[in-house]
Amino acid sequence: MALHVINKKYKVYKGEKWAESSFRKELSKQLLDGFGRGPFTQEQITDIVRLSLEYYSNQFIALCQKQTEFYFYQSVLMFHEDAVELVLDDHEINSNVVTMKYLAMYRRILKWIMEAGCEVEMKIIDIKPGARQEVERWLDQLLFLGDMIMTCVTLYAEQGMIEDVGELYFDDNDLYVFSRRHHYNMIFNHIIHESGNQYEKQVYDEEGIEDLQNAIEKHLGINYESQGHVIASIKEQLGDFPQGFNWDALPENLERLFGIPYSDGERFFRGLTLDKHNKLNLIDVACKPSNLNRMLYKPIVIWNVNGKDWAMLGPNTYSEAIIQYATNAIPWGKAPAEWMAVIGFKEYVHSKEDLHDKWLDDAVEEILRSSNVLYTRNLKKLSSKGGPINIDVKGLGEIDFLIVANEVKKIYISDCKHLVTRYDAASQKNDFNAFTKSSKKTKSYNETMTNKVAWFKQNINIVTEHFGLKQKSLSDYSVEGIFILNTPTIYMYNSQFRIFVVDQISSVLNGTFEDQTFIHYERADDHTELLKVNYPYFRKPGYLKIDPFENTDDF
Repeated sequence: MALHVINKKYKVYKGEKWAESSFRKELSKQLLDGFGRGPFTQEQITDIVRLSLEYYSNQFIALCQKQTEFYFYQSVLMFHEDAVELVLDDHEINSNVVTMKYLAMYRRILKWIMEAGCEVEMKIIDIKPGARQEVERWLDQLLFLGDMIMTCVTLYAEQGMIEDVGELYFDDNDLYVFSRRHHYNMIFNHIIHESGNQYEKQVYDEEGIEDLQNAIEKHLGINYESQGHVIASIKEQLGDFPQGFNWDALPENLERLFGIPYSDGERFFRGLTLDKHNKLNLIDVACKPSNLNRMLYKPIVIWNVNGKDWAMLGPNTYSEAIIQYATNAIPWGKAPAEWMAVIGFKEYVHSKEDLHDKWLDDAVEEILRSSNVLYTRNLKKLSSKGGPINIDVKGLGEIDFLIVANEVKKIYISDCKHLVTRYDAASQKNDFNAFTKSSKKTKSYNETMTNKVAWFKQNINIVTEHFGLKQKSLSDYSVEGIFILNTPTIYMYNSQFRIFVVDQISSVLNGTFEDQTFIHYERADDHTELLKVNYPYFRKPGYLKIDPFENTDDF
């Protein structure tokens, strides 16, 4: 059965992927005609993945354009509301089929469908027998296509981050198969398991949601109670099944029920509205997670139904957006342009942006206080016999923590990076770029750290003076640059400078931290190849060939 009722309440559709064969066969033919059977270079695989992404994206949009029944898009919003409530309420899922991982993908694809609906001229038609089955037939195709879009985006991101990663071959039926080379699948499985524990321990703003609501009330003039009341009243008037309404009803009801000026309500809700004019195209939605012009941040969507623009809004989708702003947007200085036009709200956002690094620094300092180390926080000048030495200059810059760890005899040049929580390779490509790619305007994190480490290696004696170590020399201490994060990212498993999450710092400083070592076997026709994988994990390996017929001393 494709439709599952979770916890006796929430309807979740699980695609059966019957549409896979036709799409995969068509794309496979295009790939064979354009690229042949291989073997392929990494550059060719990147081109193939890009073509595949464009193919699946075009098919997805074409299906949405072809599906013009308002009832279908209403059903998608209903499914999305159930899925979001199931996740937000943190219910235990009593299902062997529907998992939290599936729900994350499912919610994302449902949003893509509703975003695409902004450019569809919908029609209201009489609901006929079998309408639900027809909805499921269309949804099954779109869920498969959406899944493949995410797969291609992930593969494309990995191609840009990892050496010699992509693999492509065709099976006996001439159907393409994407995979990863070498030991990489094993490492990704390890990362998924390890990151799950680290996400639970990440540093975040515990008062973020409450602070946001207070700022909205103080600077935008819209209190939390009035928001909830207006949304609930519209839902009550329209019924449980999602219905459209005039967008003006939102600011008008705020004015009528709470005396809030129409202009204030208009500004507030306009910042939460997505339509055909401000929406991203599908590939940008999939590849640019930091852009706010998506339903995740703009839960009010405008659909054209029978020639009229209607607003669509789900209460759970609205709650999800507010949470996202508080946790993954405002701490990085991002909010709707309409809200940022208000000076007081803009100042609030930038104050949160300034504070969000402090949350991480505070968590690190708490660990340092209980460790056997010397440290200075937010170091701009070092004390020396000849007077203060300024390092907050072009080419160097402030250091979040200068740490002398006696147990490992190291001087750590430590910079903290408070990253947006990211759960997939496509999103984490942004982190990779920040660490590795410099531009004319900004240097990469790695380039800046390289300069800092080089300077301190030449000036260890000044570090000794800075900490007032009259009876001790640090000349036999090594200098190491490290980054400390609030949340894990793929690049930390393959980085130029070591990257740790907060929870790992104590063991790093006392010398008990150990990287995991992996043993990987690959079988060939006449031998087995053995690979011992140490950190950094994502490097093209050299294999040790094991011939089972060698060294047979027993005979």
